[in-house]
Amino acid sequence: MCRHYCLIALVASCTIFMLPASADERCVIVSGHLTCKKNPAAANSAELKLYDKDSYWMFNWFDPDDLMGFSNAQQFGEFDIKGCARDVDWLPGLTNPPDPYLQIFHTCNDKQGETKIYNGTLKFSPERNYLGDIVLDS
Repeated sequence: MCRHYCLIALVASCTIFMLPASADERCVIVSGHLTCKKNPAAANSAELKLYDKDSYWMFNWFDPDDLMGFSNAQQFGEFDIKGCARDVDWLPGLTNPPDPYLQIFHTCNDKQGETKIYNGTLKFSPERNYLGDIVLDS
C-alpha cells in the first residue's frame, strides 16, 4: 500500500518540477547626474552598468549577475541607462522579478578607478528612475 502512495507522490513531484518555468521580462530606465568635487572632469568618463542581482557571494560563481545595460556618462556627468532582464519563476504562481542595481566605475579619487554601487529600489518601466545628484568622491 505504501509503495503505491510513494510512487504516486514521486510521480506528482516530478511532474510539478517538469512544468515549464516562465520568466517575465522587466525593464529599467535610470537617469541622473554624477559629480566629482575634487576632479569635475572625471565624472564625464564614468562607466555605468545596470545589473540584475541573481545570487549572493557564495553562489555568485555558479550564477553570476546578468548585465542589463551599459552606458557612459555624458558631458557634465549626465547619464541615462536602460536595460532589461528576466528571472525564472521557479514556483508556479510566484513571480520572481529581476533585482536591478547600478554599478558606477569612476576615477574621481584614484587614477586606477573604483566602483560605487547604487542598491536603492529601482522601479520597472514605464516608470523612470531619476536618481538626482550622485557624488562620487564622498
